Amino acid sequence: MKNKFLLLCVLFFALLNITIASDSFATKIIRSYELGQLYCPSNYSSEQIKFLNTHFSNPTPWQIPGCNYSLNKTQISLLSSSFTEQLKTTKSKPNATNNYQLSLFYLLGIGTKVNIPKAKHYLDLSIAQNNPKAMTRRATLFYLQPISSQQTAINSAHKLLQKAATLGYSNAQIQISAQYTLLHDYTPALYWAKKAYSQNDLNIAPLFANFYLNGTQLKASTTKAISLLKQAIHTKQTSIITKANCYFLLGSIYYDEHNHHALKYLQTAKMLGSSQAFILLSKIQTK
Repeated sequence: MKNKFLLLCVLFFALLNITIASDSFATKIIRSYELGQLYCPSNYSSEQIKFLNTHFSNPTPWQIPGCNYSLNKTQISLLSSSFTEQLKTTKSKPNATNNYQLSLFYLLGIGTKVNIPKAKHYLDLSIAQNNPKAMTRRATLFYLQPISSQQTAINSAHKLLQKAATLGYSNAQIQISAQYTLLHDYTPALYWAKKAYSQNDLNIAPLFANFYLNGTQLKASTTKAISLLKQAIHTKQTSIITKANCYFLLGSIYYDEHNHHALKYLQTAKMLGSSQAFILLSKIQTK
């Protein structure tokens, strides 16, 4: 179970979760991205898409890397107008929020081409204005550095996440908890996991549940782990990755207990894109 725990930690580094006020098509994309609910429709069956629309608050198809998906002319026009509007707003009022939002337009290619250097530029401006959300997103971009400078990038990312977590941003608290877990430094890992959970951010559920499953820093309790995982899968604001991991862990727990519910949870995890569930199901089917 500990090996599963460490593998799951890596997946948390892509998560974001912030709030945007307006109600445009661009905002829907950004909101979905921040919730970890963007998906590539060409990678999902109609059954999977139906599941996404039922179990998530804001699932949105998008041109994520490697995705064969095209926007129609109306969508392109709407997004282009939103980008122009955001660019003007940011130039007239270059505050932390506007700088941060403009960075996401460049990062996701909303109404413009993807431009990572410009995304970094506006993130850095927002960071200078003490925005923990920008710190968290900028931290993930450090992992795009060449292999030769990976250690420096990891250190830089850690410092940004530590500051954002200290400022109270739950997504950064989840990521910093995952980092400490990967380092087997479980005391600060649990500390930050509790901080995120205290803010009702259930994207922490797979990490937190493993503390109970492994009896790490907490009294071992499969019952508490299962309760936490089920709470997360019934919350529409959790990310696709979180739900996939929760279903996988529940399936693994029930499989170890020879519970007939195991296959149902593992199949749902597989439907959400869990490669671990796919592997475990393949092993079960070959027995």
